Amino acid sequence: LGNGWSVGFGAEVTHNEVDYDYSLTSITNNPGYPGQPPVNRRTLTSIDGGTLQLYSSIRKEYGRLAAEIGWRRDTESYTGLDETVSSPRFNLRYDLTPQTKILLAWGDYYQFQAAEALQVEDGITHYFPAERAEHRVAGIRHRFQSDIELQVDIYQKRYRDLGPRFENVLDTFDY
Repeated sequence: LGNGWSVGFGAEVTHNEVDYDYSLTSITNNPGYPGQPPVNRRTLTSIDGGTLQLYSSIRKEYGRLAAEIGWRRDTESYTGLDETVSSPRFNLRYDLTPQTKILLAWGDYYQFQAAEALQVEDGITHYFPAERAEHRVAGIRHRFQSDIELQVDIYQKRYRDLGPRFENVLDTFDY
């Protein structure tokens, strides 16, 4: 845009079609848990829908300082939740010297459960809401005379709204 200003924007559209035909018949084979009933699961379903991601940013260079504010909006139509989430982002760069830069970043990031990640093997037949993570990054980057660049970051990622996670600790099923 001139005078140190620049903008960025974009979009991504996906369409998902997934068919699930899953069945499980198993018995418990663990001496520590005798007499457990057999497990019988059957999932036969089709998923059809997509996602729309829109993102934009505006950046201003102020001499040795650069600041960028961004925004992203994600929508999905395949989970049955029909979620729409918005996530702001902020980046700051300060040129300590022409070779050394200090970097700061903050942002919210959402992730929908992938259409092909329905946890049918665990008896789950519905999707979970989008997971959220807040990212915070502080770093320093230095370019040496040999054009080798070294960057060191301190990174914090704070998770929120996580879906369940399944672990088969005892491996009790024989398939």
